[in-house]
Amino acid sequence: MVTRVKPEAAAPPSNGQTAVGERATPPRTHVGPVSFPELVWAHFMWQQEVHDERILHGEAEHDFHRLLRHFEQAHGEIRNAYWCTREASAVAVTEQRPYGRLGRFLHLHPIVRFHSATHWVTRDLPEVAGLLYRCDAMAAKFSELLRHGSQHIAMDWTLAIAGRLLGFADNPTPRPAAEAEAVVESARAELDEVDDYYQRAGEATGRLVYFWGMMIGVAALGLIGLAGGLLLRSIGELDFHDAATQNLFASYSLGAVGAVVSVLSRMTSGRKGQFFVDFEVGRPPIRRVGSFRPLLGAVFALILYFALRSDLVQLGADSGNEPLEYYAVLSFFAGFSERWVRGVLSPVAQLAGADDPPASQPAP
Repeated sequence: MVTRVKPEAAAPPSNGQTAVGERATPPRTHVGPVSFPELVWAHFMWQQEVHDERILHGEAEHDFHRLLRHFEQAHGEIRNAYWCTREASAVAVTEQRPYGRLGRFLHLHPIVRFHSATHWVTRDLPEVAGLLYRCDAMAAKFSELLRHGSQHIAMDWTLAIAGRLLGFADNPTPRPAAEAEAVVESARAELDEVDDYYQRAGEATGRLVYFWGMMIGVAALGLIGLAGGLLLRSIGELDFHDAATQNLFASYSLGAVGAVVSVLSRMTSGRKGQFFVDFEVGRPPIRRVGSFRPLLGAVFALILYFALRSDLVQLGADSGNEPLEYYAVLSFFAGFSERWVRGVLSPVAQLAGADDPPASQPAP
């Protein structure tokens, strides 16, 4: 049974009596954080108090709501949960907005977590326990790697599968082996579907994180270029009206733009394998790698610009008379295609001895 219990319902009756019997409710305090297994045991004791002792609004209920308040303060509000009635076991999904009110004001994505305490009800059902552990492991990936709608879909889907498994395990009536096997196979097949959905959503999320990493890199390059230009101008080494300076900054900018366009064109090509991001390494590493992509394009463009200016390579123009558009186009292609710029700069590499084959060893 899926329930959502509001902490506000924990207020005891003003006259100190229950609906069925009377029980004193001494004030209690809890020191330290509340774990999910503690909360599950408190809920189970409350259910026993209601069903076995037939006491409403008793001591166990107040204990549960007190622990629930502490738990939600630390982990966020319980969005959905499944509580077993025969054993102290449950699964739940919590949602917590980071940084409190500031996170709400900035519309930050809430932190969604999956909580489980199921080993009591599944101690005699190892296959069901294995599937529930798989649900827990998959939910950890969803919490770390997915965001927004795809995360909620995958998390709620996993919770529904775990709740169905718990419902089967919590049934006091013995079930035939064939029925247990059918439940296990059905849950395993559905978890495979969730995993396929996770792979598709993870690839899309990884590309989006990589894109925003590139935008961070572009912003950082802009700040570096602006700071460097102002510094050189302040010491009299740079004139923004000079053609060479304009060509330099055009190469620097168009190289970064070419790198971004190259990645976007491969992302939207529709061909499988054209652009691959290992999204399971985590969002920060993907964002960090994406931020270096514009820097790489800018570096290639600047190297090509200096090679053209020093006459190390020539590409169909008279040295010293190239217009701004000439450097802009070549710099864009330098950032767009690393293979192309390596081919253009291969004579320079040969001149520097970078492509010399290793000396052959004398025959014995």
